[in-house]
Amino acid sequence: MRKIKYKVCILLTIFIAIGCNDSQSENKLKDTIKKDSVINTADEQSEECIFDETAQTSVFLDTVPNFKKLHWIDSTKTAIIPLENNDTLQVKRGGCIHFYFYFTLICHSDNHSFEDQNYWMNKIQFYTKQINDFDNELIDSLWTNKLFEEDINDKQILLNFTQDFYCNQSLRIVKNNDGSVTVELGYYQC
Repeated sequence: MRKIKYKVCILLTIFIAIGCNDSQSENKLKDTIKKDSVINTADEQSEECIFDETAQTSVFLDTVPNFKKLHWIDSTKTAIIPLENNDTLQVKRGGCIHFYFYFTLICHSDNHSFEDQNYWMNKIQFYTKQINDFDNELIDSLWTNKLFEEDINDKQILLNFTQDFYCNQSLRIVKNNDGSVTVELGYYQC
């Protein structure tokens, strides 16, 4: 918005300095103002969205045999993948200002204790490691070196990894009321 005001002020100053008395010069000035307004509008839109949302599709999942039955929801940049035993995997990858990449596993069939962080990390990483674009090496390093802060209660375990590369990177394990367990692993960058 500042750019528009600044350019309008400059153009008005030029207009006054030249003393545009004829209609041809006045029309040129109006055309210049219109062109600058259109250019600035496009600039402002590109400043609002850092990441190209049109390029965010399910193509990154196409080579994974376990993900062949996925359903892509373009509006939320989410793939829903049905798994065995009524389990579901959701993969979210996209963003405009903050780019995010999350895997969410909803386990209805697994009776393992939700408190076993190693078990659930291995279970979700079975899927994340099938995607080269996901930052598995960093997560492995943070996990192995225990570089995370824990926030634990009787229904949820939240591990926020301490690193400087992403705005947030976490593992979340939730015991749902229906007895299922939701495991979410991912990150977003600013």
